[in-house]
Amino acid sequence: MRRALARTSPLVLALLSLSSSCIDRGAYACHANVDCNSAEGGACEPIGACSYPDDACASGRRYGGYAGPLSHVCVETDDTTAVVTDPTTTADPTVATNASSDDAGGSSTTATDTGCVDGCPIPGGTELWSLTFDGDMHGNDRLASVITSAGGDIFAVGVYASTTADALLVRVTPDGELVAQRVHDVQGGDDDLTALQQGPDGTIWTCGRGNTSTGGLHAWLGQFDVQLADDAPKSSVIIDHVVCRTLGIAGVGTWIAAGDDGDYGGGSWMYTFAHWDADGGNVTLTTEPVDDRWSASALTGDGSLLLAGVQAGDGTVTTSDGSMLGDNVLGDGAGARPQGLAAIGDTVVVGGFENTAGQADRWIGAFDTSGAPLWSWRATPPVAIGDEVESVAIDGTGAVIAVGFVADDVRRRWAMKLDPDGNELWSRTWPAATDALDAARDVTVLPDDGIVVVGELTTDASAQDAWIARLAP
Repeated sequence: MRRALARTSPLVLALLSLSSSCIDRGAYACHANVDCNSAEGGACEPIGACSYPDDACASGRRYGGYAGPLSHVCVETDDTTAVVTDPTTTADPTVATNASSDDAGGSSTTATDTGCVDGCPIPGGTELWSLTFDGDMHGNDRLASVITSAGGDIFAVGVYASTTADALLVRVTPDGELVAQRVHDVQGGDDDLTALQQGPDGTIWTCGRGNTSTGGLHAWLGQFDVQLADDAPKSSVIIDHVVCRTLGIAGVGTWIAAGDDGDYGGGSWMYTFAHWDADGGNVTLTTEPVDDRWSASALTGDGSLLLAGVQAGDGTVTTSDGSMLGDNVLGDGAGARPQGLAAIGDTVVVGGFENTAGQADRWIGAFDTSGAPLWSWRATPPVAIGDEVESVAIDGTGAVIAVGFVADDVRRRWAMKLDPDGNELWSRTWPAATDALDAARDVTVLPDDGIVVVGELTTDASAQDAWIARLAP
């Protein structure tokens, strides 16, 4: 089994060098000076921690309050070592400003320091840890789907660049420790995994597509042991369509894999099966229009399965038991393009984009299960080239987390949290390399309302690494 190279964020590496017995996973890892906006003059030091001007330090700078073991420590100069001094001599953090969201600059809207020294709350959206995975060929690696398992660990799947593109599966603890990973060649060609579910027996189900060495694309469904220890999936199914994009549970013993055929004949499809007999399933509902697709699924409070996508040119969110569709929650002629879906009780939250003057603009809408609109959110102003919401999740308080990307000269990862009424709590846009094609693809919420995001980021070598990170709520 080939293994991808997992890399931690620069700040975590620095903290590891300081102490082998205690790692502060709550530290804020910066990537550029724009990330350090808790006070005037913020700068991202080479180890990945923010510092601010302080004349009491020989270097003239002191680490901020979210630098782990280096919090409120003077930045070293060439002839000094880090010394913990009286934190009351730091630059007054109460003068920090609430930075407004700047999608072009990679900043967070929650960088505010209240003057707290000990036991400080970590701002929402702060990146607590991250891992990247670089394939053998340093190509386009990606994590596309993530779930929190019943045992508490995080599972994510995507694509790994080897001689061909292979399926990638990883298991990570909530503290950012890589437990297991697997790279699986589905059919000898370019493969990709796009969706995840955990079965009642604890096994991990995933779907996407396999590609034979002669270029034949097929939707693929596979079941793996929870340890990700076996060399082969416990079971797998080739479905005579192009790509599976979502896995849902429609009832006891009834699962649905759904997707589309893209430009290879067009139309959407559903494959209905029992998790104990995946190979005995059947393709049920199919459609013909080339733009039709199913992109996401979620369970409502009463256990009904919702599917989101595009049908007959309209954005669609509807219930399904695998044999028929219900009414469209979005109403007739919906112009939004759903890509993410979440539900809690009778509330359904949809994320995707609207086309404005031929341009994709981020959009989020909340509805009740009968289709009555509750609230909506749109990016204001829209980004010049295009931006999309890729996925949404709902935490234990009813707050909504959305992830995706914004694009102007480059494409950047983006995340946002809204309260249950649709008011923005925080927003974060990551900095990006030149010519970057970064994106946050999916999000899951941990039992403590911590947030885990997956996607891809562009490296200096103009290749993309698969990426997973935990954010403070």
